[in-house]
Amino acid sequence: MVFGELPEDSADLGITISESATGLCDSSDVVYRIKIQNPGPDTARDVISTTAFPDGYTIESTNALDGTYNDASGYWNIPEIVPSDSAVLIINGFVDAGMAGQTITTYANIINSTALDTNLSNNGTSVSVTISLISKPADPEASDTVTCYGTSAFLSATGEG
Repeated sequence: MVFGELPEDSADLGITISESATGLCDSSDVVYRIKIQNPGPDTARDVISTTAFPDGYTIESTNALDGTYNDASGYWNIPEIVPSDSAVLIINGFVDAGMAGQTITTYANIINSTALDTNLSNNGTSVSVTISLISKPADPEASDTVTCYGTSAFLSATGEG
């Protein structure tokens, strides 16, 4: 919905989400990478995106490589994205215990820009992952090993996973 004059600039903003792993189990670490691309033809200013993470996913940290991200609201504000460039947001977290067998879905949407978007079909996206019924194996343990620069060592670990 546009109130007032139509924007003079236009851009085809598109948003994608990728996850660091698709084979998740309880307590698995997972990193989401959200990317907004602008193939042009003009610069998009005052870009705002929202994200929604499911119950069962705990955010540990966020890193907006472009703009600023508000952890509390889920709003990502990007001052501008020039043609042929992109903005990236990285969310680090983990799957909560007790989520085995459930599917978690993460959403991201572009909700604002000063440029008239010529293709609205790529302004929202989601990614779903079903949490495995198999428990995450314990972290491997290794005995103390000392090596010097330029030498080699044989390391071994035992246990599931």
